[in-house]
Amino acid sequence: MINPEIAGQEGIEPVVKVWASLTEETEFIGHCITTWMSKGMALKDIAVVYTSKAVGEAVTKILSESGLDHRYLKNSYQKKHSLSQDARAEIR
Repeated sequence: MINPEIAGQEGIEPVVKVWASLTEETEFIGHCITTWMSKGMALKDIAVVYTSKAVGEAVTKILSESGLDHRYLKNSYQKKHSLSQDARAEIR
């Protein structure tokens, strides 16, 4: 198992599940994010990693419907230019 670590800090274990439908999967993602926020986790510390555009769009839809702030970075230009100068400096 890979333990999540960022700059020496440990996080929660990744979740790997198989769902019967994309709708079930995205609803679970929304539920997890809402639960983590209710326990004090900041949105800036949460990421959803997906492997297809369809999944990214479905996750964006459920997050929007749930009223959760989010940023959908669907191409490399947006990924590069969505961060503030300070955040880009930290990544380098």
